[in-house]
Amino acid sequence: MISLFEIFSTQSQIPQSQKVVDLNLGNILTFTETELSSLFEAAKVSPNSATKWTTFKNGSMLSENALPELKDSSLKELSALPASLRISHIQMVSQKIKDACDYLGNFKGQKTTCNLYFTPNTLNNCFKFHSDFHESVVFQIRGNKKWFFLKNKQGEFIISPFAAGYSKKEESVEIDLLKNDVLYIGRSVVHKAEFSGSEASIHLT
Repeated sequence: MISLFEIFSTQSQIPQSQKVVDLNLGNILTFTETELSSLFEAAKVSPNSATKWTTFKNGSMLSENALPELKDSSLKELSALPASLRISHIQMVSQKIKDACDYLGNFKGQKTTCNLYFTPNTLNNCFKFHSDFHESVVFQIRGNKKWFFLKNKQGEFIISPFAAGYSKKEESVEIDLLKNDVLYIGRSVVHKAEFSGSEASIHLT
């Protein structure tokens, strides 16, 4: 069963987000292990102007020379990666993901793009607490991820375009995202995602 979780910046976003439930994109964006391997292979051979590979470790971006053999690794070998991997504009090499982006883009009336995030284990999470200037829809397509959303003393989600310095010492809401679950995050909501479970995590945003 697919679960959908919604974290809103304002009440006005609720009717728009409800459409995401109707789309049921969690069912559309499902991938077998073979399909995931093919997706990674397609991203490896894409032109430089299409996808971009970047590695992060607990909030810090690693240099391009830190993992020179990255694109020579299979999906199974990436599970030993000492960092998290982001592949930007993954919709450029997957018609299934592009169709989902186009559907959301037509509904929102704005341009959409998609990044893939691969987190191999609990020691190599991608980002610290941060916020984004855009709305996000997260699709968990492999493994699990635990998401944290901070609240202020009034019990409201912290909304900030500049989220540096926050930590879990503030009150937080935790959401466990399982395979095929969907998460909507409103603009500028402070959040953080961490590896959870035993299998390398892959999600689309």
